[in-house]
Amino acid sequence: MTSDKQFQVKVEGVGPFTFRKRTLALQVALEAEAQRMVGGICLDPGLVGAANEIATIQTLMLQGPPGFSLDDMDPLDLEAQATLHQIYEALRVAEEEFRARLKAKRAAVGEAA
Repeated sequence: MTSDKQFQVKVEGVGPFTFRKRTLALQVALEAEAQRMVGGICLDPGLVGAANEIATIQTLMLQGPPGFSLDDMDPLDLEAQATLHQIYEALRVAEEEFRARLKAKRAAVGEAA
């Protein structure tokens, strides 16, 4: 089920996910969660990136495929790390696609006015 506030993303080899559309409030929540994970200011870009990916997925995910659990992923398993990144990238691609469609729709409405 999708609506104007949620969307589905199919991640190859993992399955379908339902995410909430990002809002300003959700963005603040996920950034706060990422900061909490790393304990404040962190200069390690790999750690910051991983925390951002986890916080983004945790905050925006409404439903994952059967059997998927972000909490059960092995942090030392390179395949699990790659899967986490794959989910995050698929989410970002989907967000960029619907933002581009919305921008085009707004431009078309503006041209018609």
